[in-house]
Amino acid sequence: MDDWVEGEGKTEDDAVEDAMKRLGAVSRDNIKVEFIGEEKKFFGFGEKKVKVRAALNELPVNRGVKKVIEATEVLQRILSGMKIDARVEGDEKDDIVHLKILSNLGGILIGRRGETLDSLEHIVDRIVNRKFEDRVNILVDTEDYRERRREKLSRLAKKLARQVRLTGKSAEISSMNARDRKIIHMALQDDSSVETMSEGEGFERKVVISPINRREKTDFGRRNKF
Repeated sequence: MDDWVEGEGKTEDDAVEDAMKRLGAVSRDNIKVEFIGEEKKFFGFGEKKVKVRAALNELPVNRGVKKVIEATEVLQRILSGMKIDARVEGDEKDDIVHLKILSNLGGILIGRRGETLDSLEHIVDRIVNRKFEDRVNILVDTEDYRERRREKLSRLAKKLARQVRLTGKSAEISSMNARDRKIIHMALQDDSSVETMSEGEGFERKVVISPINRREKTDFGRRNKF
């Protein structure tokens, strides 16, 4: 039996979009829509409302598309539960399900150093991977934050590498999560004049950039590449 929801808005398109958000639909092609009617203004006051009802189409899809649809719907439901006006678009690239949040609340959704995005990503990851035997890799983004963050950290890494080459002394970048540390390592992996290592534990884990000719012996129990 189809699960129908109602949507409303100033126009039929607005009402359909409202229904899509409630269903967690990726696009209008994924739903079937029935027009209910209009609520007219009372004695000329108030706004006119258009109402529709909609349900998801039951279409045969391959496993990759199912992962995208599932992840997109999960994130859409989470945002709706948080009362955040947003729409989620999903796509798969290089075996990663990319979820893009379209909203005017980008700053709130990103959080400090992407912490809110990371939290949303973690929750979606846990929910989606309960439903599939093979692992689904999830990436949640909004306003191209992930790419902007990658570019910023890559510039920082190369700037510090130049400093290390000039001074012959190591440089540290403290308090970085695993994702950001990996960006630093990858940015300098082809630089033969320096090496990068991660040191410390938990939230205090940091990246150290050292001149290659001053490489020290390391305790790999506490210090490793990532």
